[in-house]
Amino acid sequence: METEHSSSLISAQQNGSQKNGAHLQSLPLLYTAQPYESDDDEVELGQIFAIVRRRAVLISGVAVAVASAALLWALTRTPKYEGRFQLLVEPVVAESKLSRLPSIAAEAASLLGTTDPSQSAGLDYETQIEVLKSPKLMLPIIRQLQARYPDIDYKSLIEDEKLELTRRGQTKILEISYQDPDPQKVEFVLNQVAKSYLNYGLQERQTNTGQGIKFVDQQLPRIRQRVNTLQGQLQQFQERYNLVDPEVQGEQLATRANSLEEQQLKARTELGEAYSLYKTLQSQLGLRPNEAVVAATLSEAPRYQKFLEDLQEVEAKIAEESAQFRDDSPVIQDLESQRQNLVSFLNQEAQRVVGSNLSGKTPASQALSAQLPGDSLRLKLTEDFVEAANQIQVLRTRDQAIAQAGNSLNQRVQQLPFIVRQYTDLQRELKVASGTLEQLLLKRETLGVEAAQQDVPWEIIADPKLPRDQSGKAVPMAPKLLLYLGLGGILGVVLGLAAALIAEQLNKVFHTPEDVKDATGLLPLGTIPLSHQHNEPAFSEAFNALSTRIRFLNSGRLTRSLVVSSAMAGEGKSTVALHLAQASAQMGQRVLLVDANLRHPMLHTLLSLPNSQGLSTVTEPNFNVYSALQQLPYLNNLSVLTAGQATGNATAVLGSRTMQSLMQQLQAEFDLVIYDSPTLIGYTDACLLAPNTDGVVFVVKVGKTSCSAATQAIEQLKTFHAQVLGFVANGVKQHTHNHLANNGYSTRKSGLETSRFN
Repeated sequence: METEHSSSLISAQQNGSQKNGAHLQSLPLLYTAQPYESDDDEVELGQIFAIVRRRAVLISGVAVAVASAALLWALTRTPKYEGRFQLLVEPVVAESKLSRLPSIAAEAASLLGTTDPSQSAGLDYETQIEVLKSPKLMLPIIRQLQARYPDIDYKSLIEDEKLELTRRGQTKILEISYQDPDPQKVEFVLNQVAKSYLNYGLQERQTNTGQGIKFVDQQLPRIRQRVNTLQGQLQQFQERYNLVDPEVQGEQLATRANSLEEQQLKARTELGEAYSLYKTLQSQLGLRPNEAVVAATLSEAPRYQKFLEDLQEVEAKIAEESAQFRDDSPVIQDLESQRQNLVSFLNQEAQRVVGSNLSGKTPASQALSAQLPGDSLRLKLTEDFVEAANQIQVLRTRDQAIAQAGNSLNQRVQQLPFIVRQYTDLQRELKVASGTLEQLLLKRETLGVEAAQQDVPWEIIADPKLPRDQSGKAVPMAPKLLLYLGLGGILGVVLGLAAALIAEQLNKVFHTPEDVKDATGLLPLGTIPLSHQHNEPAFSEAFNALSTRIRFLNSGRLTRSLVVSSAMAGEGKSTVALHLAQASAQMGQRVLLVDANLRHPMLHTLLSLPNSQGLSTVTEPNFNVYSALQQLPYLNNLSVLTAGQATGNATAVLGSRTMQSLMQQLQAEFDLVIYDSPTLIGYTDACLLAPNTDGVVFVVKVGKTSCSAATQAIEQLKTFHAQVLGFVANGVKQHTHNHLANNGYSTRKSGLETSRFN
């Protein structure tokens, strides 16, 4: 098939080579380097869709088989009858404002900080359903049912879910249903259950009401005692601190504190002024405060003033006579004697007038020598001085009194928050206790009204019944064929997918180029479609794109030589090498195609060329390589070097120094040299050639190449430090090829650096 395909393409290219050659030579650079970004989610979904597409028959078969089995099982089931009734467990509209209040005992317990397990804030439907299904409630009902149907027990009724209890949405209605093959049994069971549930509801209501009244009666004495105690404590607290209203008292204390601050500031200001006047008068008079008092007193004594005038006259005479007489003269001595007598009289008179205020150390004559009769200014200054001293003492006393009052007031202000907090706590506790007492009294009245009403809390709003036809015959439950069919179909699809995954694991081959890229990590160079699904132009375009991509694969330099190989035989590597060489030659490159498969050569057969001389011949000493080159008549730029006669020593030939020199020589003569080498698994020929070229083009046959073989081949290249340019996906089906083309898969990575295994 590969040979036939190649021959047909060669004929087509012969006819169009002359017409397209010029265009191909001027072909611009089509693929630019773009970073490739993969999406893991898209890859996973793509793989799953690919598996589903490949294994559609298997998945469909499993799904149909499982769905058919489910449908058959549903059709063969014994018909069952189902009956139901509905139970209203709470009033639809409140009977009065009292009945709209929450549960009495529960709210009272909440107010008291306690819990009452017999009450709740509302009906808990999940809990109520579990109670109705509990053995304690169901066993008496089951004993009544066993009188007619002995086979009924708790397991068959409740645990096997024949009797179901559900709440209808968010309503106050419970729906009870029962299933059984016997319609009479269904009706009997539902009637007995309905009666028992109604009796239970009535007993529960009466019990709850009685428990609520009892609970309230137990709490009332304690709450009353608590209220009385708190009232007494609050009264004692107000009397102790003379407290009526904490806010008003706080405002009064603040006002008084501000007033004391103003008074103290005024007193200290006046004290400073008086002290300043005092110091000024003291410096003018030269007297101390007690001397000033004495001077002021003596200035008002007439006799003292008379002695003072006489003393001044005598002293004047002494001063006058001293100018004529000496100190020991009789005149001076007589005047001195008078003077001493007057001083003595003056001191005695001063002692008599002022008493103890006169200092014994300071004679009156010396202290008051400047106090002359009629000196009103000095007398006025002396009086002001005495008044200033007295004012200072008064202001100091006032300042101390204000400071003491302020300290006392500050203590009361500091104590006020503590007093207010205690007062507030007592008031709050009293308010809570009083509120609790009022609530309990109100609830007690409410419970009494409810107990007096004696109404039935639960009501049957839909009688127990079975669906019947027009003749009155019970209608069995319709088999849920669509449900079973749908579930069977879903299960079948799941099992079919599981079977498809198992089949994929057992047949682990590459199905898409994405599989190759994910498994190997190699750069995708191109995709070659199946020949019978593509016309010749599409097939040629694939190789044109491959040639362009390989030529400009490495930025900065052109690809001059490469090795084409594959993991196993039959993957189309020789076909890829041949058509890649033809496409490159049509683009204007001087191309040499070398058949390096010395074990099983194929190129001469594909091209109908003689093979008497070839690679095995030119590696011999003194043989001219150019004599073995063959020119294709329909493509001047393409030369071919066939393999020559097959040899069993291919490894020695390809690994020789002569071969290395020959490869360097050929690379210098041609723009591109392509080596068609043997497969990688089992042979090392490609690994020997690759280091002397720009790299290896790895060919993978989609749908045939196994993952393990490809991995093994790449590991072998890695061992020989061979550079891999990328992979070519051969034999890609129509839809896969189109998908890759539409998504730019074949061009999105061109220009990236090739991967090298070191």
